[in-house]
Amino acid sequence: MFPDVLRDSDINRTQTVNFGPNGTLWIPRNGDPERSFFVLSPPQNTGDKWSLTDKILLPPDGDDMAMIHSALWEHKTNRIFTIKSSADVNEWQSTIYSVADEKTLFYNSSDRIEPFTYGITLTNYGLLTVTNFRSTKKHGIYLYQNLAVPDVFGNGITSLSDGSVLVSVYGQACPGPFNGVPGMLLYISKKQLGE
Repeated sequence: MFPDVLRDSDINRTQTVNFGPNGTLWIPRNGDPERSFFVLSPPQNTGDKWSLTDKILLPPDGDDMAMIHSALWEHKTNRIFTIKSSADVNEWQSTIYSVADEKTLFYNSSDRIEPFTYGITLTNYGLLTVTNFRSTKKHGIYLYQNLAVPDVFGNGITSLSDGSVLVSVYGQACPGPFNGVPGMLLYISKKQLGE
C-alpha cells in the first residue's frame, strides 16, 4: 500500500481510513515522521488496482505527535478530526484541521486527551471516542470528555445510520496469553448511548 519502507516492522500499516473527494481513500501510516495521508484513487477500469496518487501532509501545529491513531473527515463542514500521540505513546492529543481544498489542510485547534483514547466518530448527539484497555481513564465510550457507556474498550468506533455504533476491538492489543483474544465488533444500541 505504501510506496516505501521506513523500518522493517510495524510501519507499513494504518489504523484508520477515510473517504476523500472523488472516491479516494485517505490513509495515514503508523509512525510516519511526516504525518501524512496517502491518497489512493479507485481503479478506472474493472480489474485494475487502486493507485497511489498523492500524499497530503498535516500542517505544522507545534506538536511532535507522530502517530495518527484515528481520523474522521466530516465532509459537511470540511474538517478532519484526529487523535494523535507521540511516538512513545505517552502524550495524546485531539486535533482538528480544516480542509481548504483536495490538497490543503490548515490547523484549527487541539486539546490534550487521556492516553489510549482511540476511535472517533460523529453522531447526532456529538463526538464519540472509545478508550483502549490500556487507558487509565475509566473504560468506556465518551461523548466529548463525558462517559456515555461504561465498561467498553476498543480501538475504533463508527456510527451507524440508526444512531447505534460499532466498536472494533483489536484482539492482539488485549491482555492475556499470546497477546490476547480474537478481535471483535461490539454493537452498542442508541438506547445504550442514552438517546
